[in-house]
Amino acid sequence: MGKLKYKKDLQKFNEYIKFHEKLQDEIYAVFAKSVPEKRFETAFLNRVAYLLEKKENCTSYADWFESLKHMGQDCEIYSMKFRKFKNEPRILFCIDNNPPMATLLCCFSEANDGYKKGIDKAMERYVEKEKNAKNLNGG
Repeated sequence: MGKLKYKKDLQKFNEYIKFHEKLQDEIYAVFAKSVPEKRFETAFLNRVAYLLEKKENCTSYADWFESLKHMGQDCEIYSMKFRKFKNEPRILFCIDNNPPMATLLCCFSEANDGYKKGIDKAMERYVEKEKNAKNLNGG
């Protein structure tokens, strides 16, 4: 599994989804040894398309998404699930309301790492993202 060559394709569809800079390496580490690249790519793109369509209502498809943690009035942490894949990989993301945007924050294996570690990492990256946004906006 190489670099996320379809990441660029996703961005041209919609500015709604952003990627944390470390996500690509984590996806490679979690998925590369257990899932053929084409199978991952298809599953990932299907979930992203559903997220683009449903936004925060993505959890209406519980096999693929779940809400994990409320981060305040403007954000919530969600999990993108890949249950039928070895080690039950997860991609955690937040959905901000102002401006409306989903940011894919981190990837981990639920079977190997458990949710606590993944949620802690996602929360850390969310706080980092918010600090960077304030700095860019002169705050």
